[in-house]
Amino acid sequence: MFSIGIDLGTSNTSAAVALISGSEYKTIAIPLSGKKAGSSLKSSITFGGSDIMFTGTDADKMLKKYSGGNVSGFKTRMGSEYLYRTGEKFHSPVELSAIILARVKNIAEDYMHDRVKDAVIAVPAYFNNNQRNATREAASIAGIKVKQFVSEPAAVAISYWNSASKTEAKNILVFDMGSGTTDVSIVRAQGKDFRVIATSGNTGLGGTDMDRRIEEMMKSFLRTNGISPYPPDLRKEAEKLKIYLSNHEAGDSLLGSTKIKYTMDSKQLDSIVSDMLPEIYRCIDMAILNSGIKRNELDTVIITGGPTKIPFLFHSIENYLSTRAVKHGKFDTAVSTGAAILASGFIRMGTGEISKIKVSDVVPISLGSVTRNDIVVTMIPANTPVPCKATRPFTTIRDYQSEIEVKVVQGERPLGTDNIVLGHFTLSGIKPAPRGEVAIDVTYSVDKNGILTVSAKDNDTGAIKEIKISETMQHSQEEIKEMKEAVKKYFKVDAERKKMAEIMNRSEQLLHELKGIANKQLLSETKYYNINTDILMVSRAIKNNNVKLLSQLLAKMDKEYSLKI
Repeated sequence: MFSIGIDLGTSNTSAAVALISGSEYKTIAIPLSGKKAGSSLKSSITFGGSDIMFTGTDADKMLKKYSGGNVSGFKTRMGSEYLYRTGEKFHSPVELSAIILARVKNIAEDYMHDRVKDAVIAVPAYFNNNQRNATREAASIAGIKVKQFVSEPAAVAISYWNSASKTEAKNILVFDMGSGTTDVSIVRAQGKDFRVIATSGNTGLGGTDMDRRIEEMMKSFLRTNGISPYPPDLRKEAEKLKIYLSNHEAGDSLLGSTKIKYTMDSKQLDSIVSDMLPEIYRCIDMAILNSGIKRNELDTVIITGGPTKIPFLFHSIENYLSTRAVKHGKFDTAVSTGAAILASGFIRMGTGEISKIKVSDVVPISLGSVTRNDIVVTMIPANTPVPCKATRPFTTIRDYQSEIEVKVVQGERPLGTDNIVLGHFTLSGIKPAPRGEVAIDVTYSVDKNGILTVSAKDNDTGAIKEIKISETMQHSQEEIKEMKEAVKKYFKVDAERKKMAEIMNRSEQLLHELKGIANKQLLSETKYYNINTDILMVSRAIKNNNVKLLSQLLAKMDKEYSLKI
């Protein structure tokens, strides 16, 4: 069995494995799409009916046929109650993410000829607890045990450090922009130790914002030319054009059934990026400010993520930081490779020595309790190193009250309603007394994996209650069971379709071999007649898609003609 590193992305998902054999250490980027090493799987799903499902590029190819069945970008909705509709069915972001993770697991196991033991999954540094819990839930549905979460910037730093073979201490700023999220982290790296000092970001800022703007420009162009309704794949066309303009001065896209040409140049794309720069700079400034490190104390700046392939964006960040940035290796696999190294538990040092890796993170967003009149009392501030613990006394607000509610939120706003609610519970059995005379100790504890436990205790009566936030799942056990069965059903049908395709491929090869034998000059009349009869049978079965008959013919003719197909 093996441990795997997974980068579950908004637009693309990648996976990698780090293997150690004696003094040899290597990382393998799993080909998730085709045979190309490190090829990613598009985080796209198309439902074509009750039991038919397509993932990755296949999902995009089937978009026109099943226009109402395509779903993508669901990572940005993780941890929410948002539902995606496909036909008569509704799907949660957790279920959709589980389908992608299950696909990754299946491909990785086929490629490695072994079973996945567990996984380190990279998540945006600015993911809140609900989003992380939703990701854990999706992994569970997919049959994957989460060994640990790692922030995407930390994973990039690990990947860079491993490939650069550094030993001396360095302050590294990692800017990572994906399709749906932007993260900035300051990481202190030395030898085998990685310590996230500060993090900042925006879970709603990324390449899809650019796609949306280009899509609106395309719609305006189509309206001007009197074309409606809009093609269902317009967002995909916008994304393709954006990617093309990352390497070219100008490009065009043929839109809709009329194939009308829409032309755009890189200056227009740069203008879209320019509108995003103030928020990008704010994220960078917050990370540097919270780290306590001055700009001139940054040793390395790493810029990574798909949208940063746009030259204007890359150089704008360089200019803002007044430095030359590292364009780290392979954009598409930097995160998953770092996660894989952490999953293995070891890293290759600059000396060539293989040592046990140590990564410490921070609480990305402040944690607090909601008190009277919705005021939030911060218990653990953002960027506090984990593990950490904080205890604070709270008093009763009514005379002789017998219970107290503890409401846990995550966010930086002063009022509870403006923050993310992580959970709540009621402590009963407290000592009856006039208001303000009873003190309840509330304790927040975050372990090294970011698991938050909140407890409340009345020291007079000994009454105590606690909640482990990581176990507060968005779905009931029955719902999780149903989703597991649904995912299994989809992939069972998928496996059957794959088997059918393989039989068709083998049958076409059989037909080719039989025709080759028939063309030989030394066959007797009887043999010539028999082989042509067989050719006719195979041809008809292929034409009629008769997979059952083809399977029987393959078994019979492989033996009869001594073929190994």
